[in-house]
Amino acid sequence: MNRIFKCRRLFGLDVMVGLFCLGAGLNVMRSQTPSSGKPQLDGLRATVAAAKSSPTSLQIQYTLQWKAVNKHWELSSSEPVNVKFWSAKSALLPDIPIVRISLDPAFVQGSAKISKTTFTVTPPPLAKSVSVELGTSGLETARTPVP
Repeated sequence: MNRIFKCRRLFGLDVMVGLFCLGAGLNVMRSQTPSSGKPQLDGLRATVAAAKSSPTSLQIQYTLQWKAVNKHWELSSSEPVNVKFWSAKSALLPDIPIVRISLDPAFVQGSAKISKTTFTVTPPPLAKSVSVELGTSGLETARTPVP
């Protein structure tokens, strides 16, 4: 009998902790390649409106937009985002930075349709594209080329 133990989402990653085969008594550790989330989820859309690079940093303009205000979302004025960098072969690069962004209170309450924020991160040397996930919600922007 095989049992698979799976962790919850950790920093936007699904991690398979282990596979235990009772017949052979074998423990194997491995990780699962995470899939990208969706750029629109439960009435909320996320985009990278712009990405500008300097020799050592990447400035990202991140936009959230209500397509339909949904009370399923419990947003606050400060939310974490996971900044995911991808290689040329579409592999997720390790060490995902977590950045806290500020949201307009009117957007959080649903009276404003759009919230824009800009933040700066240091991309890894092999980064060819970037996506941003709102916490571990599954709301993740499409991949944007790193300039």
